[in-house]
Amino acid sequence: MKGLTNASNSSKSGLGNIVFAVNNTGADIVAGQKVWLNKHNDTAMDSDWISTDSTNYDNGFFIFPNADNNFVAYNGSDTKLVGSYATDTQTWNITSETLANQSIKCFSMNYANGKYYGWYIPTGGFNSSTNLPDTVIYDNNQTFEFFSSALVLSDKWEISKGSAPYKYLFKDKSTNDTIELDWTENKEVIYSAFLTPDNYFFIITKGYSNDIIYTRYFSLVRGSIGLTIVAPIGADPAMQAVMTQPCIKYCAGSYLITSSTVTANINYGYGLIIYKIKSYMTDNRIIVADDLPDDLQALIGTACVARYDDRTKRLYVSNATEFFMFDFVDGKFVNANLALDTSKIFTVYRRSHTFSVSDDKTTIFINGDTSTSEGKLQMLKLSNPDDTEWYAENFEQSSSLSLTGYATGNTVTNGRYEISTVLGES
Repeated sequence: MKGLTNASNSSKSGLGNIVFAVNNTGADIVAGQKVWLNKHNDTAMDSDWISTDSTNYDNGFFIFPNADNNFVAYNGSDTKLVGSYATDTQTWNITSETLANQSIKCFSMNYANGKYYGWYIPTGGFNSSTNLPDTVIYDNNQTFEFFSSALVLSDKWEISKGSAPYKYLFKDKSTNDTIELDWTENKEVIYSAFLTPDNYFFIITKGYSNDIIYTRYFSLVRGSIGLTIVAPIGADPAMQAVMTQPCIKYCAGSYLITSSTVTANINYGYGLIIYKIKSYMTDNRIIVADDLPDDLQALIGTACVARYDDRTKRLYVSNATEFFMFDFVDGKFVNANLALDTSKIFTVYRRSHTFSVSDDKTTIFINGDTSTSEGKLQMLKLSNPDDTEWYAENFEQSSSLSLTGYATGNTVTNGRYEISTVLGES
């Protein structure tokens, strides 16, 4: 990494200047906390780049950036791309690698316990006798794993077919201890299942005998009689009557994010739906979210692609012409107000763009199709409303515009945090 690497001076005695910085760490800043102070207007970091048409880019991407503005992308067709940026030459190096012929055109990639978990469930649902699911796992470090005929929810837990139709086996992979979920009565078929950040399991099923969508949220504990379910919710189907779509793709806090179809196509735009659980454990009702900010509410029902990344706490929403990123802060969505030159963006053929933003919010990574068999990948520099701002962050920017400092615990009226720099500003 280039830039001021003065971490060896660990004094908190205020040897440098006082800087007032925007909190861009994604968490609270407390007194004495060490942060990087970055500015995002370094022209050496310009990253305008666009691929030529290529079949590598035609299926839509899950793009995983990191703090260095580099990325890994997975397109659901046996291929991953690794992109690294050279600041000296201001060029991108993109390499392609075949992933052992294991394509999984997953609906979503949910982040839990340090990894991303994606799954493919056939359109008719995982019914434990046919239409078995597949899982892809990305470890956030260029490595992918694939599992067939199972929904892998974490390194520890997975769901597979049980002893008969509509029975499912919940397995602790570390001990092989299992519990069978028996939903034979209503012939329930699984459409979604994932582990939440607080280590609860979330499963959505649809009953074939009553056409009702069931939502369950629970944890498993091990006792003398083996695994048992604790803290179940959603047992009353009347509470779930508002739900029209059984395939929930993402969970952000109490919000359930999905679209108006269960199709596995990544970057086709469909009507955005956001539900909400009124209150875990006390009020199990699933409602249409009624407390979204106006700019997000305006996107509900429109044709777009939505993806939530719990690592960065960001909701990405895009359509053919617009790009929205909402930070998930204190249980609420807040518009990050992305600013970019949309005149530079290539036109999609029949779907929507998909995109991600680098951890430091300086670079946007855009993908989309340009024909029935080809697509493009593009990286653009984001502009900031005020490039003179200091940003307090948990990583060093790859440029000379970076300092280290310690929070004093004070803030000023505009919400900026007071930071005492280790070295003086030059």
